[in-house]
Amino acid sequence: MKQQLIIVLFISVAFPQFSIKDKRIHNHEINEYYSDDEFINRLNSDPNFVNDENFLSYKKYVNRLKSKGSKCIYCFSFMSIVAGVDGINNPDDFQDEDNPSELENIARLENIENIAFGILLPLSYHTYNSDKKRKTLYNVIQRHNDIYSKDEIIDFSPPDRWDWSSSIGFLSEKFTFSAIEFSVLYNVNKHSEFYGSIGSFFGFFNGISSGFKYYFKNKSTPSNFISLGTQIVTVSSSHQTMTGYGISISPGQKMEYNGKLYNLGISFIYFHDNSFGAIPFINLERRF
Repeated sequence: MKQQLIIVLFISVAFPQFSIKDKRIHNHEINEYYSDDEFINRLNSDPNFVNDENFLSYKKYVNRLKSKGSKCIYCFSFMSIVAGVDGINNPDDFQDEDNPSELENIARLENIENIAFGILLPLSYHTYNSDKKRKTLYNVIQRHNDIYSKDEIIDFSPPDRWDWSSSIGFLSEKFTFSAIEFSVLYNVNKHSEFYGSIGSFFGFFNGISSGFKYYFKNKSTPSNFISLGTQIVTVSSSHQTMTGYGISISPGQKMEYNGKLYNLGISFIYFHDNSFGAIPFINLERRF
């Protein structure tokens, strides 16, 4: 009887309930936090998790985010950006005596794509592995709690990943030349999101864009942010229609006024024809 009591007390102390709090693994009974490595070391000796599929996947994604493989991704992305910038700064390397303007336009577009690829590749790599790590960690903790916790299991299900938003105002941080814009959003976490947008400025400017937006605080509250994206813009007039391609970097601030959230900032945009602009924006955004 005494031995059984000791075992029960050991389990209640050694295997308390866990949850995710402030991006860390939280031990509720002793109010301690664990890093990914500390949590993995804790469960490596637990026979219930040695061959657990979610635990093995969780360890795999943790290693990917800190391994040499991620460094290779960042190096490759840096080389792609450098190649794109070099191609833009040295257009003479892409001239054709028969049709120089057409070849130069194609080369500019390819260089812009190289820069955009170099920006989005590491973001996509980190987002994919972080999302997979988060989901497998959730499953591991739920199983741990099911096995060892005596209290009611705390539900910390991952938040909804997909949202929609609309904005109305003078230009935008996502699709620069828009008075009205609609976006589909993939929420990475409370600080960041990927977006795809379509917008129009009273029919004169129309286009689409995609990119990444990071909030320095919670995205649902007033916060500074920065948006990185690529966009295709069509300019229409009574005589002709022109299409341009560009990349943009838009620092700004989300502000609250009369219970509504406004985006205010400036967009720095670089087009395929080597033109550059710095354009202010202010718009009212609604998420749903």
